Amino acid sequence: MDAFFASVELRSRPDLRDRPMLVAGRPGPDRLPMAHPDAPQDPRRTRRSGRSAHPDDLDTGIEPERRRPTDPVGDRRGVVLSANYPARRYGIRSAMPTAAARALCPGLVVLPPDYAAYREASDALMRMLRDVTPLVEPLSVDEAFLDVSGARRRSGSPSRIAADLRARIADELQLTATVGAASTKFVAKLASGWAKPDGMLVVPPERVLELLHPLPVRALWGVGPATAARLESVGLNTVGEIAAADLRLLTRVLGTAVGTNLHRLASGVDERVVTPDTVESSLGAEHTYADDTPDPDVWARTLLQLAGRTGARARAGGARGRTVTIKIRFADWTTITRSSTVEPATDITQVIYRTATALLHRAVPAGRRIRLLGVRLENLLHDGPSDPGRDDQTERRDDGPDRARRPGAGGPAITGGAVIAEQLAFDLGPTVVAAADGPAAPAAAVSADSARRWASVDRVADLLVDRFGAAALRPGSVLGPGRPADPPPAARHPAARPSAGPSRSRPGPPAPGLDGPGRPR
Repeated sequence: MDAFFASVELRSRPDLRDRPMLVAGRPGPDRLPMAHPDAPQDPRRTRRSGRSAHPDDLDTGIEPERRRPTDPVGDRRGVVLSANYPARRYGIRSAMPTAAARALCPGLVVLPPDYAAYREASDALMRMLRDVTPLVEPLSVDEAFLDVSGARRRSGSPSRIAADLRARIADELQLTATVGAASTKFVAKLASGWAKPDGMLVVPPERVLELLHPLPVRALWGVGPATAARLESVGLNTVGEIAAADLRLLTRVLGTAVGTNLHRLASGVDERVVTPDTVESSLGAEHTYADDTPDPDVWARTLLQLAGRTGARARAGGARGRTVTIKIRFADWTTITRSSTVEPATDITQVIYRTATALLHRAVPAGRRIRLLGVRLENLLHDGPSDPGRDDQTERRDDGPDRARRPGAGGPAITGGAVIAEQLAFDLGPTVVAAADGPAAPAAAVSADSARRWASVDRVADLLVDRFGAAALRPGSVLGPGRPADPPPAARHPAARPSAGPSRSRPGPPAPGLDGPGRPR
């Protein structure tokens, strides 16, 4: 689709069609990235409202019932989500700070996002695509691959199918769509980019190399600035030069896997097929601060929130991750990531949180100001959606060599340089975690009883969120000293009671048998 969010807005604001305008998001929950609507979603819904159980998780999709803010979008942390083409002529692009966009175009019109409208349009779009063929592989809320090889007898040639689809989208959704058609996914993606906006380009197989070879190396999937610099350092500046290069040179410069893949793409070979049911390989959440902060306590509370959202989503989808990754963006926009491998794979909030905290402690020197934090669970194993009401989740997963986890065995033996961590042990004494730059450091042992209790906390929390909504429960330590409490859950969920919500008074004593931060109140 063409400038999807902006185009949806223009349906109700046609007076802005020829004026530079954009949709800008806010820090935290209202920001992208978002999963496409057909990505695996949290199957748990609140019974009364039908809302997502995790409305503030950035990767769970668009929340249908979120209200649009009526106040102007703030510039300090607003980010461009979508810009129409008159705005793009000023150099405005997605992910640009709103303040920078205003500086490029002083007369710019900035609208807040209407996620409910985007979800509705996206759902309708995906239904139209599946009317053409069941082989639809969504890439985002407004983009997908289609395999139309089986639809040609009924619907005609690829160019006819594309023209009919574009006409239907324009007629029923009042939106413009750009279509690229080719014999491979790589070339079809390139063709759609060449045809934007509101165009169509069909690349016959016999013309693929003619179009590919003059392109710069950056046109190839997987080639960023660093890879392009390495290719150019050995005299390879175009796709055609990569196709003609000795494979041994490419593998020496880039490694076997990358070198071989780029050589094949440059030769027009892409054997990937359209995969309708893709499985997530990672999930997570991010938070952008309204003001850059150097406060480690604020960082810790943010990581706890993000770990809770990530763990809850993993449990809802029946996924466990082998790797915990954090993303840190500093005040100067420098962005880094750090990862640790956990064994066994986990979906336990406390494991994710403590691993993330250890990574952050290693990565950020005192005094640095942080703009954004993110937590992801990667290298996922999928068991299918879990039932938060069951007490035997860990037992039912003990069905293979990779899942030999007894109840409570969810803690990580951390590699990759973490300083401290926690191993949820059974009969072991204090565990030892190796540090990357020094001798092994002892980590606190966690009893099997404590491990089971943390797993029980997660299950109970999931049940409460499922019943009352995501606002009904927060870890007490997330509130922080002097932090104003959110509106009572009952204000948004009439069935909820204050007892189901977060603490509104001073933190009480630790829950019996639990250790560590973030005890639910």
